[in-house]
Amino acid sequence: MVFNKEQIINKIDPNLLILGQSHEIVKYLQSKNSTHPHYSLTLDFSNTLFYKSIEQPIPTLETLNTQLLNINGQIIKENSLKESLLFKILEILAHHINSDHFYRYGVNPWYNLDKALQDLELTMTWCNEINNHSDIETGGKTYDGWNSTLMPTLWACVYAGLIEEGLFISNTIENLIYKIYKNSPKNGVFLTVLDQPPSGRFLMSIHFAQALLYKNSKKLDLAEKYYEKIVQMYKWKGNSPYEIFWTNGLNRITEAAIEVYKLNPTEENKNRAIDYYLSSCSSDDIEPTEATRERGLITYMLMTEVLKIKVA
Repeated sequence: MVFNKEQIINKIDPNLLILGQSHEIVKYLQSKNSTHPHYSLTLDFSNTLFYKSIEQPIPTLETLNTQLLNINGQIIKENSLKESLLFKILEILAHHINSDHFYRYGVNPWYNLDKALQDLELTMTWCNEINNHSDIETGGKTYDGWNSTLMPTLWACVYAGLIEEGLFISNTIENLIYKIYKNSPKNGVFLTVLDQPPSGRFLMSIHFAQALLYKNSKKLDLAEKYYEKIVQMYKWKGNSPYEIFWTNGLNRITEAAIEVYKLNPTEENKNRAIDYYLSSCSSDDIEPTEATRERGLITYMLMTEVLKIKVA
């Protein structure tokens, strides 16, 4: 696929270039169904009276983490989702938002247009090179920029509605991951990333972006398909060779199960989302920053989307 700078600029909503990194850009992207789901959940929750009622002082992240583990223990012991316990997790979430970054990463890469375009051109160059090599070793090509360039660029495509470019990148990397995990080449292409064991971690990240790209292009059947691919990665409950078994990974699988239910609200999908949430409470390796925050966000998502609990 050819990178055409002028065509890309013409596709980008001018508001992305002027709204900066504020709540306003998240609200705007949310209205276009193109923001990161965790940013959308954070913004929605922060607008509730419940969030605004949380008082100081703010506990440390380590204290919040301990509180979450204790509540998870109660949920496991009772094997039920009492509203009182779920609201305690929301209180932890509120404190976590106030004590750490409101949004944990940058919400609008297009505010720095030159860098966003440079990263997109570089990522598309990588993908073209990858596609030019069908051999197991991918022509010996190696890249160092998964977290600093490729994934931020893929999400930048989601935010800007660059469907064709986003799918070109994500489909290229999806196929590369399949090739690497199937053939176990010496060359993992993205060093320290795809040369790791086939846990499914990086494939899951790609699938989340793909699901949103298809959702934004109104292809809801394909969006559901890619969320379902994530759901099937649950090591002990799914049916995928790309297994996920660690706490934060299971939390994201639960998130995907809720997304499947939102697109296809059957009783079976509802019960599965609840089951995944309950079963992912048992791990004790939830770290204080990212994992604790995401557990709170997915609890809010489960309450409002699946259990239909009103958080005023």
